[in-house]
Amino acid sequence: MKSFLSSLQRDWASWSPVERFVAVGFVTAAPVASLAFLLTL
Repeated sequence: MKSFLSSLQRDWASWSPVERFVAVGFVTAAPVASLAFLLTL
């Protein structure tokens, strides 16, 4: 897990601002979408 995080940080440094924005948006939207899906069941 720690090696995964360190590789993620290394990749993050080479990402473009657009890629970072998409990644952050996806990470924040995923739990919100799953929560909304559970609430609508």
